[in-house]
Amino acid sequence: MLDMKHLLLLVLILFAFVVCKAQDDPQSIYGDVVIYGNLYLDSLKSEDGTHTVAVDGAVELGTVAPLNEDTSGTYQFGAYGSSNVTTGSNVVYGIFPNTSPADTFVAIGTRSYMTGTSPSISIDPQKHTTLLSGSSTALFSSAQTITSTTTGDVDYFPANTYLLPGEVMWLETPTVTTAPDFLSVTVFGKWLNRAF
Repeated sequence: MLDMKHLLLLVLILFAFVVCKAQDDPQSIYGDVVIYGNLYLDSLKSEDGTHTVAVDGAVELGTVAPLNEDTSGTYQFGAYGSSNVTTGSNVVYGIFPNTSPADTFVAIGTRSYMTGTSPSISIDPQKHTTLLSGSSTALFSSAQTITSTTTGDVDYFPANTYLLPGEVMWLETPTVTTAPDFLSVTVFGKWLNRAF
């Protein structure tokens, strides 16, 4: 028969085992919350708009674990050989289709590199749901001239340009004053996670 002292000791041992087990399980917080899959922040917003969760008091969720954050992204257009850099609406240096069913790409700007003897061209990225559409939307308000063969040219779009699911982006070169031997144009931006 167990006396009170031994019963209390047994209860403490069981309690310690349960607490240790809960701390070893990375998907639970003391057995109260179990998360399988994605945790979407909108359901955890407090009245002041911050993302918090109670873990023995209010703790910023971002400090506990990384969540569904926006991720950076790039896409590169290019050509090799001066005869391959030319004007015309049917010239394609690559395409960037947004095949995501729900995520949007925010294009922020371009970084362009060229090689050759004093190359000078203008670039004009376009987007539409149909490749080479005559009614496409230009990402710049006007085509940007690029000339750098050393550090590259960086140009920003006048406002964040959204490439929605189902849209495609391509690069046009409306002016080729002196064609480069090599052309590389990187569109940089970020993917907006559908959870936001």
